[in-house]
Amino acid sequence: MVPIIPIICGLAVVEVIGALWYSTIMFAEAWGRYAFPGEGLSGSPPGMQPLAITFLGNGLMAAAMLFIIQTTSANVFYVAMLMSVFQAAMQMAHFAFEKRHIMLYVIDVGYDIVIIFAMAFVFSLLGV
Repeated sequence: MVPIIPIICGLAVVEVIGALWYSTIMFAEAWGRYAFPGEGLSGSPPGMQPLAITFLGNGLMAAAMLFIIQTTSANVFYVAMLMSVFQAAMQMAHFAFEKRHIMLYVIDVGYDIVIIFAMAFVFSLLGV
């Protein structure tokens, strides 16, 4: 069974990172410029649905990561590295076919890689 406490702790850290990553302190303006060309972030806030979907997706990622670590006894950072490579590779095709700007790819995939390693760090601190 996948332990719930590391998932909750990892999600808490990831939510803080996400709030900073997509804030005006870091990448909000650049992300808005590339995600919504011509509009930027001038529209209405996205509401709770994208946040809930993100939270669910990050929780599933954390559970999958813990499952892989527990079933294979692999090092948590090796698993994070593999998950990061898979995530970056899988997103390439989407960005290419959607003709999205490379900087949007860098911001979004950079965030994914950072949160995967942040979760790995939290898991290692908790002795997973």
